[in-house]
Amino acid sequence: MAALAEKSTETAKGRGPGRPFVKGQSGNPGGRPRGLVRAVREQTRDGEELVAFMLRVFRGENDAKLRDRIDAATWLADRGFGKPVQAMEHAGKDGETLIPLAVIQAVVAEADGAGERAGR
Repeated sequence: MAALAEKSTETAKGRGPGRPFVKGQSGNPGGRPRGLVRAVREQTRDGEELVAFMLRVFRGENDAKLRDRIDAATWLADRGFGKPVQAMEHAGKDGETLIPLAVIQAVVAEADGAGERAGR
C-alpha cells in the first residue's frame, strides 16, 4: 500500500494546478470512439429509425409495457422539446439567505487585509 502511495506522489510531481494529466495525454483515453456519432447517424438515416422505433413503443404497437411506453415518451420529449430546466434552491429555510451578507463581507475584508499584509 505504501508503494502505491509513493508512486502516486512521484507521478503527481511536476504538474501544477489545472494540469492533472501529462501534456499530450488524454484525460479519457477510452472515451467515445472517433466517428461513432457519424456512423450511428448514417446507419439510422440521421436518427429517423430511432425515432420511429420509439414512437412504436410509445404507441404500444409492439405490446410494450406501460413503463417502456413512459420511457419512450420521456425520450421523445427530451429530444423533441429539450430536457426540462432543473430548478435550484438558492435560499435557506423560509427564504432566508444561506450565508448572511455580513459574514461574506467579513471574510472578504479579512482576505483583503491578509493580502495587504503579505504584500508589504
